[in-house]
Amino acid sequence: MQAGRRDRKVSIQRQGAPVDDGYTMKPGAWAELATRKAQIIWPKGSEPFEQEGIVSQKPATFILPSDSLTRTITTRDRIVYGGQAYDLKSVNDIGRNEGVECVGVSDPARPSDV
Repeated sequence: MQAGRRDRKVSIQRQGAPVDDGYTMKPGAWAELATRKAQIIWPKGSEPFEQEGIVSQKPATFILPSDSLTRTITTRDRIVYGGQAYDLKSVNDIGRNEGVECVGVSDPARPSDV
């Protein structure tokens, strides 16, 4: 793992506790957990068919440094880069504390609250 390749700043966000509005439980707001330098790998996008329509997806792999915070990232978190939120589909350790690989997917058509 070469640290020089981690040249993009990303925001790691975690969703807050659900809020009871008196009628239903609404999801909590997203809050920034930390920012880190990351290497971003852009594979080709895809347009899978879902419910008789085409859904555009923008996948990305984020390679983050391994530290006490990045080792706690799960698929319930998300990464924000360039104003776009990436829902994490998998989180894997690389070697022995060499890095953390986060694979995320963003929907460019979905409005983002970032």
